[in-house]
Amino acid sequence: MGTRKGDPVAEIDLTQTTTDEPTIVPSGCADFDEARRLLRDHREDEALDRFELAVESASLAQVRTAAAAYTAALLLGFGRPWEVDAFTDIVRERDAVIASYLDAAARVQLDDPHGALALVGESGVPAASDDRWYPISVAAVRSLRARALASAGRLGDACREFDIAIDESPEAPELWESIARIAADEELDFDVAPYVARLPERALLQVFGWLYGSPLHGVDQIAEACWLRFGPTHALMAAVGNLASRLGNARALDWTVRLQQAGGRSVPILDRAETAGVAIDERVRAAAAGALLDENRGRAALEDAALVLADEQIEQLAAEVMTIAPEVLDSYVVAVATSTPRCLALATVLSDHDLREPALSVLVHGLTLPGADDLDPSQFDLLVPIRARVVLAAVAEVAGDDEVVAILRSIPATT
Repeated sequence: MGTRKGDPVAEIDLTQTTTDEPTIVPSGCADFDEARRLLRDHREDEALDRFELAVESASLAQVRTAAAAYTAALLLGFGRPWEVDAFTDIVRERDAVIASYLDAAARVQLDDPHGALALVGESGVPAASDDRWYPISVAAVRSLRARALASAGRLGDACREFDIAIDESPEAPELWESIARIAADEELDFDVAPYVARLPERALLQVFGWLYGSPLHGVDQIAEACWLRFGPTHALMAAVGNLASRLGNARALDWTVRLQQAGGRSVPILDRAETAGVAIDERVRAAAAGALLDENRGRAALEDAALVLADEQIEQLAAEVMTIAPEVLDSYVVAVATSTPRCLALATVLSDHDLREPALSVLVHGLTLPGADDLDPSQFDLLVPIRARVVLAAVAEVAGDDEVVAILRSIPATT
């Protein structure tokens, strides 16, 4: 386990009970123990506050040092490396190895890889710490050193460090965190496959669990290499199902198709369509694509997302839904057609795509909504330009709707 935001540079000292529920080994400091419970539950903000209290309240020097180390690690996780040295100064009083490791991690974040390497060395077996509350493994230091080497433009040296680290500790979570971060740098030509080739299959769930907060592009590369090596194992399918919905639509759909072909139940593209944090236009596209796999769920997601689209997004996305999944266009239209301006915009795009009868129906619906009488001719002309009015008037005439014909022909063209 580790911090979930930014750089996880610490291992939480948890033991397992017979029921497999993690328990906290008592330290004699209530603030420190509570902070570790909060961290175990992924409540990092609260844990940070409590660790800072523990720095002041711990009576044992060993616990105070660990509290300061956890505080520094969480600050790194929150992307606040400039605040770290106040706590690593406390750590250094008792354990220079831990302090150097945390200071080096801060230097990497501050784009000072040479300063980081001065602290952890450029080669050789690095110093480690077997501190009871905050251990630092050789693998952790090697992983950090590799990141610093890569940041310094020495990718070959970084790869050699990874080669040594993976031979020593192929399942070390810090190793895979660093691999993911270097892989995420699109300026570096870094291939994760040689390292995945030495990853034991039994470690898949552990590794991907640790990588949850790592850069998605890097984690995706690791997942791709694992899929090519191991195929659709249960562990990898579970990991990918969790990962894929957080990728872009194209990649989420690619993984969705693979999972479906492998007999998996998860549909990441629809998970993405249902996720509030995803941009609303991306949710609409994801829902339309997902409807090809699960029409009912796709329609529901499409309606939910389309309902809150901005007016200026309606026409473009209507055209995209028609291209992606025309069979669920009606769900999009029903969700969007909530005001006269939106209906008129929809009528235009439907008309432009030769969906004339649906376009007329949407237009008529819009003209019956409250506020239709408040729309001035220039707004009408902007929303339903002359090309669309000519088509819609012809369709209305065939349908015998003389009133709509008269409305359409009475709007002067302003351009």
